[in-house]
Amino acid sequence: MKNITKTIPLATMMLAAAVVQAGQTVCMYESNEPVTVVQGMASTWATKVITISTGVCYRVELETKSSVSALVASLYDDADGKAVVSDNYNLVRPSSDWKAVSWYFQAPPQAASGQIVVAVNRSKEFQIRHIRVDQVDRGTMRAWQISELAALPSICFTPAAARWKALPRTPAVPN
Repeated sequence: MKNITKTIPLATMMLAAAVVQAGQTVCMYESNEPVTVVQGMASTWATKVITISTGVCYRVELETKSSVSALVASLYDDADGKAVVSDNYNLVRPSSDWKAVSWYFQAPPQAASGQIVVAVNRSKEFQIRHIRVDQVDRGTMRAWQISELAALPSICFTPAAARWKALPRTPAVPN
């Protein structure tokens, strides 16, 4: 089987420097065309290039259905077309039925454009539909961050009572 990469046409307008007010969203990319990433050891799919503005927050929404996990990422290029280091990755777990997936990101300052990329690392089928990228206000992104952090289990560390016995005594330091 061979790898398949499919880029779908931009279905709505791209805005380079729109100002987003509190509670407002500006659609940067939308497509309702179903996409299937299939058969290959490293099959990928990517949106068309989207103009990214410094300091702007974005929300990505899509629906997936698959028997395998996939990595979805927001990847960026600078004004010269060189790749910018990205740390916006998400793991999408398998689902036998359509499942909504969303995440938010703020691109690095040097980013001028970006793409949403889906990578499937198995010889299976990964389906995507209803893809949308919106500019959102900082408060909306912050509320999402708080809700995601609240869902994580608390971390509680209690050091062993006798932990100091294993450390050698520090010699006196001369003045």
